[in-house]
Amino acid sequence: MPLRNYYERIKTSEGLINLFSQTKNYDEALKQMKYVLEFKDSLSKMESEKTLAVFKDRQNIQQQNSQIELLTFQQEKDKIIRISLITLAVLLLILSVTWFQKFKLRKETNQKLDELLLNILPVEVAEELKASGNATTKSYELVSVVFVDMVAFTKLSEKLSPADLVAELHFCFSEFDRISSKNNLEKIKTLGDAYMCAGGIPVKNNTHAFDAIYASREIMEFIESYNQKKVQDFKIELRIGIHSGPVVAGVVGLKKFAYDIWGDTVNIAARLEQAGEPGRINISENTYQLVKDKIRCSSRGKINAKYKGDINMYFVS
Repeated sequence: MPLRNYYERIKTSEGLINLFSQTKNYDEALKQMKYVLEFKDSLSKMESEKTLAVFKDRQNIQQQNSQIELLTFQQEKDKIIRISLITLAVLLLILSVTWFQKFKLRKETNQKLDELLLNILPVEVAEELKASGNATTKSYELVSVVFVDMVAFTKLSEKLSPADLVAELHFCFSEFDRISSKNNLEKIKTLGDAYMCAGGIPVKNNTHAFDAIYASREIMEFIESYNQKKVQDFKIELRIGIHSGPVVAGVVGLKKFAYDIWGDTVNIAARLEQAGEPGRINISENTYQLVKDKIRCSSRGKINAKYKGDINMYFVS
């Protein structure tokens, strides 16, 4: 029932109470009094319920506002966290890229330095130099030293420009390098138009004499193939000398250092090359004794070598 009806009924009942009281009809007056109390009680209950409903509505609105505020705060918080994470990720990415570039650059630089060092020194010597800062000289009881010389190269140089001359030397010596490495020989150095390598260093082995002869044969075969493409005046002939004996090997000096070998074995190998013939491989008695069971050689007898006296020499067949 609407509130207005309750107020009207209460007003009507109160009028009847006055009327019944004046006519002394107290029973009807009491009955109307009960109606008034009931209506007022209902009205009070309805107002209480209405007040409670209003309070609940306000409470719900407040809760909703609180939830909205909390949700807004959480969204702002999430946004800040998200921005912070994105910023952190970007920073980490930048740091990672920077670190990777530095690491890659350092790795490439070290690799280039290693390659450069290995172009100058044997692997074992280079590793020792990197580890300790210096490389000790070592004595070897038996190695085979190879000298390769280009015959009459001075005359050839008169027919070529300096640039062409260097280009021809580079081409030939590069192939000598490949052949030496293939046959387990260590390149020592070039001396003008001469090429020097050795077997049994820096790692000792028992095949150095064979390695030296096999490499020398390949070098001769390469020059034969090379000459087929040249006119007569530009062909190259080689003399090769090999001697086996003790040497001292290592790196000396502080600047422009290079791996080198010293000893009388080196000098005798050079004399064997000088006492040889174009297109032939000339070996000493020492080398011959190491290979005679497997490689055919022809004796030349004793040949006088400058400052070394008579030396037994053999041509490799």
